[in-house]
Amino acid sequence: MRFFLTTLLLLPVLSAADDFTNNAQPLLQKYCYDCHSENKQKGGIQVDHLKTTLDAYQYHRFLENIAHAVEAGAMPPKDDVDDEEIPSDEERKKLLKEIQNAQAKLEHGDFPRNPGRPIVRRLNRNEYNYTVRDLFGVNFFPGREFPADGAGGEGFDNVGDALFVPPVLMEKYLAASKKIIDDIYVKPDLLGRLLVAKPSEKVTPQDAAKNVLKYNASLVFRRMATDEDISSMLALAEKNLSEGRPYEESLKAPLQSLLMHPSFLFRSEADQPGKNEWKIDNFELATRLSYFLWSSTPDRQLLKLASEGKLSDNAVLAQQVERLLNDPRSEAVARHFAGQWLGFDEV
Repeated sequence: MRFFLTTLLLLPVLSAADDFTNNAQPLLQKYCYDCHSENKQKGGIQVDHLKTTLDAYQYHRFLENIAHAVEAGAMPPKDDVDDEEIPSDEERKKLLKEIQNAQAKLEHGDFPRNPGRPIVRRLNRNEYNYTVRDLFGVNFFPGREFPADGAGGEGFDNVGDALFVPPVLMEKYLAASKKIIDDIYVKPDLLGRLLVAKPSEKVTPQDAAKNVLKYNASLVFRRMATDEDISSMLALAEKNLSEGRPYEESLKAPLQSLLMHPSFLFRSEADQPGKNEWKIDNFELATRLSYFLWSSTPDRQLLKLASEGKLSDNAVLAQQVERLLNDPRSEAVARHFAGQWLGFDEV
């Protein structure tokens, strides 16, 4: 399972390059198509589908057999064709070079990638449940009250195009956010995880409230929250404080509003207009990684590495993949992905 997950995680979407098309395909057409094409498949072998580097990646084992035959001089067979139909030594070397180049790029992951445009995805029910569990330590699953997630044509409940937001779901989000915060506020240990700053002789209630909201917003939004992100929440907290409400009570509604914020309910990635390809940032990478392997939010270690710009380092990323797979939370991907794939998720 671990090998399968790691391979699936790192598997890229390939796009064709020009070298194979320009250098190898003409030689295959010149010397091989007469006997090994759609019209004639001598020995049951067909090569006219090998036109691009993408084809070379897809049929790399087949190409390896071709390379052995060409290198040994067995193809084309000298006894069956005229001399002018035999490739020169230079042409053989050229074909072998392109096959070997394609195989080397495939082996080392050095090939063009085209991941497509980012899709805004809302958290499905399972992701919502695991996320609030890991963020706040609540021991119930509010997402069970949500409407069923659409599975789309693929049969999986995390397909972005099928995760709509019907009006009834917004009502459920509001009820869930209130239930979560109410539960936290009656449990001092959970509340202490949220209220990371308190007023003191050196810290005003307003400054403490700002620190609390910015800290929790960064966790909930899965990125570094800005002053603008929390401005409306802070204004509400300051209003409550100015009316003489206790500090903890003044923060209750602002903290609840975090759970209604689009940056919590949706997983979005920044688009870059005018560009066909770009690298996702470290926070987006952390979110992809954790929701793939845990169906949940990035933990503090992932977010710390993301904030330091280290997660995109291949060695660090590989270490984190291993760490997440060794965590019990990785059972979620087997339970839900494999369960929906094989049809036993609801058994």
